[in-house]
This record gives sequence, C-alpha cells and structure tokens, in this order.
Amino acid sequence: MSQSIFFAARWAGGYHLRRTFGHFFKERALKRHETICSALAADTAEQLFGVGVASSSLAVGKSIPFSGAGAGAMAVQGLTSPYLGIEGMKLLRRGHGARDVIESVLMGDPFRQSRQLLVVDSRGGAAGFTGTGLPEVAGERNGDSFIVGGCGLSGEDLLGKCSEAFSSADGDLADKLLAALSVAASAEGNRAGMESAALRISKNDPFPYVDLRVDRHSEPVEELRRLLTLWRERNAPAEEPPAEAGPETQG
Repeated sequence: MSQSIFFAARWAGGYHLRRTFGHFFKERALKRHETICSALAADTAEQLFGVGVASSSLAVGKSIPFSGAGAGAMAVQGLTSPYLGIEGMKLLRRGHGARDVIESVLMGDPFRQSRQLLVVDSRGGAAGFTGTGLPEVAGERNGDSFIVGGCGLSGEDLLGKCSEAFSSADGDLADKLLAALSVAASAEGNRAGMESAALRISKNDPFPYVDLRVDRHSEPVEELRRLLTLWRERNAPAEEPPAEAGPETQG
C-alpha cells in the first residue's frame, strides 16, 4: 500500500469513528432531556406543503424541517440527520409515497430506533415512524393530509390534542400548523421546555414560500406567530389604485 493510500484509509477510518461516537453521545443526551413536536401538512388544492416544529433544542429550523414545491414535506427528528431529509426529498420529488420514503431512507440505518420520521407526499398521503429508543412519550398521529409527531411529550393524549387543534383551526396552512404547535408548547409536563421553533412552507418555486425561524426564545411558538404576521404584512399584494371616474352621464 502506498503512503497516500495508507493516510487516506487512516483518515476515512477516523472519520467514521468520530461520526459513530458523535451519534453515541448525542443519543445519550437525547434520552435525557429532549422534547420536540412537529406538524406536517399538504394543501393539494393550493399546492402548499409545510412543516412546523418546536423543540427544546437550539435552532431547530436548521436541520429538522424539509419541504419542496410539488413534492411534499418531511421532518427528521429524535436523533437527527439532514442527510436523511435530503435523501427523502429526492424520493418525494420523484413521486414516491410517504410510507415508501420512510422505508427507503431508514433501510440499513443502525440508528433507526433513535429516530422519528414524519412525511407528507404530493398527493396528501401521510406516514410516520417512531423508533423505540426515543424519550417517552413519543409517537405520531395521522389525519386528513397531515401528521403530527414528537417525543419527550407530557402524555399520550397530547398528540391527539395537537391533531384536533390543527383540524379545527381557522385560516390557511400556516395558521393550522401553528395551532398544533401551540398546544404542544403550552402543555405542562413535557420533558423539557420549548426553546426554538420554525415554519417552512413550499409552494411553486424551488425555494421556500415561507421560511421563518426562532432560534432561541422563552416562547418560541408565539414569537413565530408574530414573525408570520410581519411576513404577511410585508408580503401582502399591493392594492391597485382605484379606477379613474369617467365623465358624468348627462341627463
């Protein structure tokens, strides 16, 4: 073996070792204290696909939510990996269904029992996976073109309440996603308090239609709601000037 091949092999081995130990220590921390809740939904009539997420971790919007125009949306939480989200979005863009995407990206994953995946596809299909190694209470709840899920939650009934809040909320997709998150964030007994939140919605373009983040705040979901109000004000279509009055009709 040449010297260059030897050092390349040595570097690769060290990289995989660091990655394995990095996952190990993160998994230990995850089992101790993390709380997270996400809501995903599709409005197929308007071609809107969105994710709302709140977490006890810093800057949750960095690596949890994924969405794509005409494709769907995805959240990878628990033991997070942006690579799973990237791969999942590739499959969604090719027209794969939500359940197929989850099975494909978790195939052969040695950390699958420490992960939670939530997916909605382009047809409004929704599916989730919750590993057995996540902090209790953990799970997901499906609805009509939406899914809510989380871990480190206060009780078995919390996801049902989030689902009800989504279904009964007035407004558009963003309002419904925030309604579900508000229930999770205000629940007493979660393993840890919420610290960050994010809202990502895709529509017609290759970049997000809405992409708002609260990286650290004492009430991150309410702060996210305030930012959404500002976003709407600043992105509202300009009003057309009134038409000029024509000459008065002579009687």
